[in-house]
Amino acid sequence: MTLVPFPPEALDELALRFFDLAAISRQMAASSRENELSDFALHANKVNEWLSKMEAWAQDASARLETAVIRQRGVRRAQSMTQADGEKGKARTGRGRRKSAAK
Repeated sequence: MTLVPFPPEALDELALRFFDLAAISRQMAASSRENELSDFALHANKVNEWLSKMEAWAQDASARLETAVIRQRGVRRAQSMTQADGEKGKARTGRGRRKSAAK
């Protein structure tokens, strides 16, 4: 399988597609309820298989994202520490030890 970048906008689009599917299911339920259709049949095994795969995919994707976030935080923290150490070194440059006042 090919990994494809999913920026926040693409994740939002994906979520909206899931909401669209949920809305269709809710509309079907409402229509069935309003029209007192209790024997409407669907291929439940197939939809349950797809949902199971989607749930596993979503959990895996969420874990991968969390790992990427943790790594990125580590990189940023390391960079900020390196910059802070560099700035401390610059501040000290040119200064020697202070001599104590004679008593």
